[in-house]
Amino acid sequence: MNTQYIETLIIGAGQAGLSTGYHLRRRGRPLLIADANARIGDNWRQQWDMLRLYTPAQYDKLPGLPFPAARWHCPQKDEVGDYLERYALHFDLPVRTSTRVERLEPRPEGGYLATVGDGTISCDNVVVATGTFGRTPNVPAFAAKLNSSIQQLHSSHYRRPGQLRPGPALVVGASHSGLDIAYELAESRETILCGPSRGNIPFRPESRRARVLMPAAVFAFRHVLTRRTPLAAGR
Repeated sequence: MNTQYIETLIIGAGQAGLSTGYHLRRRGRPLLIADANARIGDNWRQQWDMLRLYTPAQYDKLPGLPFPAARWHCPQKDEVGDYLERYALHFDLPVRTSTRVERLEPRPEGGYLATVGDGTISCDNVVVATGTFGRTPNVPAFAAKLNSSIQQLHSSHYRRPGQLRPGPALVVGASHSGLDIAYELAESRETILCGPSRGNIPFRPESRRARVLMPAAVFAFRHVLTRRTPLAAGR
């Protein structure tokens, strides 16, 4: 079994992993980014067809590289995936694709040992930046007891309405993916959305109203509701 040493191993080549790699590279620190996908950005490309960001492109950049789109354009999933790939190439970040970290354990002398296929990576530091995409779907046990005539599809496998059989649809879960999917299905069939309310954005992201309210909200989160101010730190 081959063993490679690197000072810092970053697991995941998404936004967090690439940003961390950017800052380490600027400081001259050795690093390696390992990602299970065959191509950087595939975690985004593999999501449902209509997925897009709720924030305009001017707020979607990673450190050091603007998002290549009009300021008020809300990027679609493939645009985000392509941007992440471009980001890694632009800063020459050492990303090893098709590399799944199967096991991570501490070394007796300190640091960690990561198992990747038929090899291992020895490192002093590990940054786990896997995010929420690609995790094993959480399906309740009673799902197996439902009538086989009811088609069941987890959101991680949903791409478009054409995958579903004709007839009414029940979407369980009212967060980002559930709401997006329910709105899309409701255009062509009776759709019921079930789940606790998560609130909603009181304006369309690309509307004129957003151009006034979005900068105010961003300013508040960056400069008012932070740990550096009494207003947020005291909560």
